[in-house]
Amino acid sequence: MKPMILSFADANMAGFSWRWEFYVERKAKGFRLSARQVVCEDIPTVVDPVDGLRDGADIYRALDSMLCDVGYSLNQDDVPEISRRIAILDPKAADEFRRGQEILDARDEAEAARRASERDRKLAPFRSRIDAYVLRFSDAPFRNYGGNRRVFARAFIEQYVLENGRLPTGEHHIRVGGYSGGSHDFTDLHS
Repeated sequence: MKPMILSFADANMAGFSWRWEFYVERKAKGFRLSARQVVCEDIPTVVDPVDGLRDGADIYRALDSMLCDVGYSLNQDDVPEISRRIAILDPKAADEFRRGQEILDARDEAEAARRASERDRKLAPFRSRIDAYVLRFSDAPFRNYGGNRRVFARAFIEQYVLENGRLPTGEHHIRVGGYSGGSHDFTDLHS
């Protein structure tokens, strides 16, 4: 069974019109979201289906992304009706879809907390040395970059440690985001 969960028509100023149809179906490894554009005047846009969606929140994220890819956004007024249509296939997934943004926000927060904890764990053996070392850099604010040399030096050293598992030594060009602060010799960071 492959229920259509959303459909709508649209047109442009040139007089071309089309219809979008979005479907969800259960597969061996989760759900599949697919889309079909029906046109009269032109070649339809092809949208690759998304497989392996575990639950209704994944369907929510995939539909939102798919709509964005074709120039639309998920209208929150459509969520109850989409949930009702998903319920034909799976009532639990329908409830998860209805609460999709809330579930995804909670997942994103948990993932951010996990990443921060992992980052802190990796930096912990170097934390006191980094904090003491960056005091040699100016904390006068930059006009164009936000932050200061101390902020960018700390960010550079931390990123270096995260990527290499050790403190930098020798000459390195300090680049962080859009900031490029020239070269610095980190040899005495190890003393």
